[in-house]
Amino acid sequence: MWNPIGDPQTAEGDDLFHLINGGAEIYHEYGFKRAVIQSYEHTNGLSLNIEIYEMEDPLSAYGVFSFKTGSKGKEKDIGMDALLEDYYLNFWKGEFVVTLIGFDTSPATQQALLEFAKKIESNLPERDRDYPPLINFLKNQSPESIRRVYLEGNLALYNQYEFDTENIFGVKKGAVSYFSDHILFLLEYNSQRIAQHWFENAWNQLKRNQQFHGFEKLAEGVFLQDNKGNSIFISLFQNYVFIYLGKDSSKAKDILKKLKQNILNY
Repeated sequence: MWNPIGDPQTAEGDDLFHLINGGAEIYHEYGFKRAVIQSYEHTNGLSLNIEIYEMEDPLSAYGVFSFKTGSKGKEKDIGMDALLEDYYLNFWKGEFVVTLIGFDTSPATQQALLEFAKKIESNLPERDRDYPPLINFLKNQSPESIRRVYLEGNLALYNQYEFDTENIFGVKKGAVSYFSDHILFLLEYNSQRIAQHWFENAWNQLKRNQQFHGFEKLAEGVFLQDNKGNSIFISLFQNYVFIYLGKDSSKAKDILKKLKQNILNY
């Protein structure tokens, strides 16, 4: 039998910084509203924690889910998307992101995580599966994508790749798609003029950064390299900035050409 350990812990707004040990910043970047955390223990000695976060809207909830999860989890039919990995399970549904954490990788713990997740999911309001258009653009890019992350700020971008500690791209909305041999970034702005501004700002800032070298400006965009041997191609299209990061720069233009077509066909 499962029994709660103490009373639920709750937080709204900045109180989240006191509730969780690190990581509150990323929830606030995506649009955090409130959270509740509860621990449980079983008479057989098992224990687990449940964390439920309510975000501003389903796009924010999906963003946190995509940020928190990796590419190695097992997909489960819970909520909009769910991934079970080792001793924890994440899923999202509507404005809610739920994380369940066990303390071992035993089959009994994983089964408990699934059962709790299904009970929680059944009590959340029904919502349409609402992915950000940026994610749909990248989903149509290639079936070989192994992970996609939705961004709502520079902290999320910084955790994917360190272009700069400052928000040199002015990121408010973006998406990242991981492939076996490259990473594709797609940043969205409110207008082409704003996109042009941040494209030029980023280019100027990157040229001052000792992490990068081999700068080359072409009609299609700009090329540079980082100190780890990655080639980077940055291009502007309508109100979007595209960034290719990978070892083989010869692929960049074809990949970005296809992505532009996905946007035009959407």
